Amino acid sequence: MSDSLDREYPEHDPVAAQWEKLRRLSKPAPGASGTGKGDGLSPAPVPQRQPFNPRRRRGNRPRTMKTRYDGRPDRSYRDPGVFGELVQREIRRNGWNRNFAVGTLKGNWAGIVGEDVARHTTVAMYKEKERQLHIECDSTAWATNLRLMQSMILQTIARKVGPDVVAELRIYGPRPPNWRKGRYHVKGRGPRDTYG
Repeated sequence: MSDSLDREYPEHDPVAAQWEKLRRLSKPAPGASGTGKGDGLSPAPVPQRQPFNPRRRRGNRPRTMKTRYDGRPDRSYRDPGVFGELVQREIRRNGWNRNFAVGTLKGNWAGIVGEDVARHTTVAMYKEKERQLHIECDSTAWATNLRLMQSMILQTIARKVGPDVVAELRIYGPRPPNWRKGRYHVKGRGPRDTYG
């Protein structure tokens, strides 16, 4: 097919043809100089594209920052906030303060009472109505020591978790093993050993 083009147009060069077309269009039309000569027809002016201006997108308005009465910038509702503040606001709004505090108490028991005490104790349960925290110790000696330290532990819990979360501590020694096997049982004579 290129042979047929070469025969019809011996010097067919598309790039050269486009340059020639551009030169013809860039010459002023006759009579376009305003002297009155020629047919009076001139090509319509081609609008030139303006360079990108970011202010056009905003509507040519300068961006103003809201300020308070004292001149400091005002925090808008659209400004990003701290995630922790958002969570705390939701906890307060839904009335989950005490539940959140108890979860913090159970999850961070070692940080509240110390590693040594936490190694020998576990939080068994929390009774919300009575505001009682039930603690199980791995030996009777630790249960006795914790009963002596009870007021100090309550002060630490009030300082680190909240003042109205725990009002009373119930401290238990280790649970004796259960010897029941099966569905039926007869009440025994009670525990014989403290197992601790």
